Amino acid sequence: MPILPKLLVIAGSDSGAGAGIQADLKTASALHCYATTVITAVTAQNTLGVQTVFSLSAELVIQQAEAVYHDIGADAIKIGMLGNLSIVTAVANCLLTWLKARKEAGKEKIPIVLDPVFKSSSGHNLLDDSAMAALQKKLFPIVDVLTPNSLEASILLSTGPITRFWQAREAARSLCEQGLPAVYLKGGHLEEKECLDVLCFKSKEGKICEMNFAASRIENKEFHGTGCTLSSAIAAYLAHGESLPSACQHAKEYVTQAIARAAQGSGQIGKGALALHHF
Repeated sequence: MPILPKLLVIAGSDSGAGAGIQADLKTASALHCYATTVITAVTAQNTLGVQTVFSLSAELVIQQAEAVYHDIGADAIKIGMLGNLSIVTAVANCLLTWLKARKEAGKEKIPIVLDPVFKSSSGHNLLDDSAMAALQKKLFPIVDVLTPNSLEASILLSTGPITRFWQAREAARSLCEQGLPAVYLKGGHLEEKECLDVLCFKSKEGKICEMNFAASRIENKEFHGTGCTLSSAIAAYLAHGESLPSACQHAKEYVTQAIARAAQGSGQIGKGALALHHF
């Protein structure tokens, strides 16, 4: 039996298991990866929303990361909720140390997917304001793809609301022009008939290329964990050795199917937003 690719996930825990580390684990398992986890925060939440967030110490976060990385390793890394400045700084420094050691050893860079989690689906703040600048300064230079939704993109660019697809395309391109190698902007909240996502990435020549992804919109239903699942799926496919465009295409297909299964499934999990069906 072939050895499974290893996906290291750094994110917060969702007690309702619809998003966060729990969604990441389900996604990795469904896509035939072995996922290790570095928990940054524990939340009390369910399908109705987040009630409480408790961030772990930066020291404990790094101890988790060092323990799993130096024993099990990683073929890709997915970063989700970080919570505060101390964790952002500690994670960035830890990853920089790993990447430097790999480079000195002549090994390839580990692909890193960063999902900039600022708020929960229900509107609860999940990142301190003081951590925002550190996220951009310390983590953006080392990630391979950023996966914001339209709200997160507008915050990063300090613009007004991004509500249409043409605005999303401009925002993804603007973020790329600021130095990011690739941006996958999720369009689930856009005011369009379809769910339209856009990937902007830099070619080897430095030219910004664009790919668009479309899926039918399911009306009158709210879903939980779609962003976590998409970023984890991209990371999982990268761990399998796929190119970024291929990983994004397959991740979009996987999330679309998981949403459709949730909408068509018999019996709702909880009283609020629908959790995706990963398997």
